[in-house]
Amino acid sequence: MVKEAIDTLMDGKEWNKAKKVAKEFEPRYEPYVDEKYKEYLKGTGKAEDLVGVDVVAALDMYAENGQWEKCVQTAAGMNNFKVLHKYVALYATTLIKEGRSDAAMDLYVKHGTPPYSQNYNIYKRIVTDLLKTSDLMKAEAYRTWADLRDMLHDLCENLAKSSESNSPQHEYFDTMLLIAHYYATRSAAMGHDQLKPIAAKLAVSLLRHTDIIPADKAFYEAGMMCKKVGYDSMAFVFLNRYLDLVEAIEEGSLDMLDNTDFQETDIPAEVPLPEKAYLSVCCESISLIFTASNIY
Repeated sequence: MVKEAIDTLMDGKEWNKAKKVAKEFEPRYEPYVDEKYKEYLKGTGKAEDLVGVDVVAALDMYAENGQWEKCVQTAAGMNNFKVLHKYVALYATTLIKEGRSDAAMDLYVKHGTPPYSQNYNIYKRIVTDLLKTSDLMKAEAYRTWADLRDMLHDLCENLAKSSESNSPQHEYFDTMLLIAHYYATRSAAMGHDQLKPIAAKLAVSLLRHTDIIPADKAFYEAGMMCKKVGYDSMAFVFLNRYLDLVEAIEEGSLDMLDNTDFQETDIPAEVPLPEKAYLSVCCESISLIFTASNIY
């Protein structure tokens, strides 16, 4: 009779009364009422009410419904770092798929960057996507590069305290941190005329990392920044290299690339071939830059 009474109350959505009857007359039915209530909340999409009954189920519901901000906010209130970062990683993956790697980075800047091996590909993708972005060669890009530096610094600090300390992965992210630092410092220098030569030198320093940075982008930026501060010989070499890389990308092979100019440098000769060119600037346009600047 008690179960039938409980079922009747639940059918009428009288959940508190059903819970009270179970508690007072047949406590063994309390889990039964709880489970039915959770099923009801899931079925009706009432995630906020579900938080007080089964917070993980509520987080899953937020995630399934695309309510990511609410999901992460609720997870952050649990004071459970691992649970929080489960949903941060899921949200970051969604943002990356949507082409919003900068927003994924913001998540880790806000919530921290744990040294979880299952997150490494997320961190790498955030970095590589930002390195491929075409509108960050300016002083106004400082905040983006500084945030990337902060994210990677936090990650490297955490790796240093983990079993991954001094591992190849740790060294790789340390290199990424250095690259982000160069970019942030370059952007800061670009905002002051007297520091623009330093910005150009940082662009040249970044050529050491064309095994990570898209090579055509790095040489284009180094060439253009050298041209702006009057380093014409360097600009000529770097922009010529950019043109050679554009041709290599079009042909799908680096086999014909001449590395003579870089034999006595630490600029890598073997670099990954970008899938597509950094810019849609044709070779004739770069030739015009050479001619106009009298650096042929």
